[in-house]
Amino acid sequence: MTSPTRRSALDAEIRSRHRATATPLPGNRWAVQSAPVRSALVARLAGADRVVLLGDLVELIERDSESALECARPFLEELRAALGPSREVVIVPGNHDRPLVEPWLRGRDDALTLEQDVPPQSGPELARVAAMIGGPVRVAYPGIWLR
Repeated sequence: MTSPTRRSALDAEIRSRHRATATPLPGNRWAVQSAPVRSALVARLAGADRVVLLGDLVELIERDSESALECARPFLEELRAALGPSREVVIVPGNHDRPLVEPWLRGRDDALTLEQDVPPQSGPELARVAAMIGGPVRVAYPGIWLR
């Protein structure tokens, strides 16, 4: 029997700039590019029933898609390893990773409601992100109602 209450870990912005270290990260590196920061974050998320990643998971505005996806890969793979194979990861694209859902958006002719389920295979970059995460992945756009 499953609990009626789900423990969801929400990420306000995974890619936030890392400022809390004695050794600053060079350039504009994401916090999750630092192995110690990434390990601490993943350890905190390990007990969640699901993890909701709110926007800017993959930096597709300031980087080309290949380097952005490779930058996100270690975090996504470590997240799945910590969660195990059956816990859900929900992606809610933001302004910097909106290109993940653009192929799906172009194929629509109706108005968006607050929460739409986007098939993870609806675009090449989104499919790669879902494959990196593995396990159950849900994509909600432009927002999500958490229950």
